[in-house]
Amino acid sequence: PQWHRNPYNAANGGPCAKPIEFFINPTAKEIFKKRLRYIVARWGYSERVLSWELWNEVDLSLMEDYNILFVAGWHKEMGQALKAIDPWQHLVTTSYSTPHGDPFVYGLPEMDYTQTHNYVSHDIAQTVLDLAQQKLKAYNKPHYFGEFGIDANFATTEGDPDALHLHNGLWASVHTGNAGTVMTWWWDNYIDPKNLYYHFTPIASYVKDVDWTKENLTFREMTGLHYVDEAVEHGYSSILINPPAEAWVDGMPSNQPNEFIVKNDGSIEGLELLSRTMHGLRNHPNWHNPATFKVDYPAHGKFIVNVMGVSGWGGANLQISLDGKQLLNVDFPDSEEQKDLDITHQYDGEYSIEVPAGRHTIKVENNGNDWFYITYQLTNYMTIPDLRAFAMTGEYSALVWVQNRAHTWWNKKNKKEIAPVDPVYIELDGFVPGEYELQTWDTYAGDITDRCRLTTDDGKIRLTTPEKLLTDVAYRLKKVD
Repeated sequence: PQWHRNPYNAANGGPCAKPIEFFINPTAKEIFKKRLRYIVARWGYSERVLSWELWNEVDLSLMEDYNILFVAGWHKEMGQALKAIDPWQHLVTTSYSTPHGDPFVYGLPEMDYTQTHNYVSHDIAQTVLDLAQQKLKAYNKPHYFGEFGIDANFATTEGDPDALHLHNGLWASVHTGNAGTVMTWWWDNYIDPKNLYYHFTPIASYVKDVDWTKENLTFREMTGLHYVDEAVEHGYSSILINPPAEAWVDGMPSNQPNEFIVKNDGSIEGLELLSRTMHGLRNHPNWHNPATFKVDYPAHGKFIVNVMGVSGWGGANLQISLDGKQLLNVDFPDSEEQKDLDITHQYDGEYSIEVPAGRHTIKVENNGNDWFYITYQLTNYMTIPDLRAFAMTGEYSALVWVQNRAHTWWNKKNKKEIAPVDPVYIELDGFVPGEYELQTWDTYAGDITDRCRLTTDDGKIRLTTPEKLLTDVAYRLKKVD
């Protein structure tokens, strides 16, 4: 965006006529290598330097002119150059504005770990799980959330004055295989002035004496949760779906029609292809990506589309069909007051249809000019307890976090009912037989609220969640020597 001021610009005496040449022009590359040489010589000695980040959100340097081969080739060359001149062998990485980044770049051996920058999520814990696990499985490299928040627009944080999104992000990231906790962006005008540092103390206390290398903990998402008292009628709960994908270049799988199967345990087949940006037909017709959902409602419920921003470059349109019959058609026109703005929020809100019990096909489509941001909610849908449980387990220890799925910043902001969840039992296995100490942690106070001893002969240990769990709870399990 600041190409007119860039020293690599030929208009300013540089070697490049346009931005894309920065990645392929031999003179430009030699100049940049000199910069790398200076940076390593100046700061390489410091143990405070975690890694060299070649780009912060490299895709924004080129936008629609992004060229996969040029950018990947540049990262390979510069990664090799860095490793050749850095005697301390710092890690090397790069980052993208879109959640998935570029597999051609992150797959390079010169990139030592991957990152995610993520904003606009109504359910932070689920988003942390989905995006971290996708990258860990795809690249088998450490992963960090290098940037994180509820929106790239600071004003949105006003809807979460107590930083519930930060709390959920911190605890979810520790228990989903990440190399560190999520890294919030809004330090100067959110964390510091509101004195929200207290969120960091509990998680730091919780992991203080974890020997991550020795304990060899691996991620496990706990499924098959059961109520302790199954005779009681517990009803059905909602699913909030945060699309993890987003792409602004041609040829991406999330920028085409896709089908998704929503199961009653909250899992979704094909979720990695569900885009948070629903593209229209005029500005980028080759990115048009209607989403079709195969659903099975156990009782009458709603299918809700949450719109969270519409393009100011032509507006958009939302259509929802049930079993081939269109039930909703809403235009989001580009008004004169909002014209040529990057994004407008005047159409933000919930748009829903009623869905009878049973199996159905629901299609969501944008036949307007440009794009809008989107999440989904299916009410009265899940047939399992409304809890999620993430664990990092080894043969001798485990870390477990259990969260009420409804306890999100978005639900609190919109004054939605957050129902406490009755006791649920969670079964872990794979432990060496023997005696273990189980600690129950208050995730807000950072205190151990209970300790007990458990013995296993078959490697299985069962945990029981507290009465009427409204927020979340954590557990530390360790074999007694």
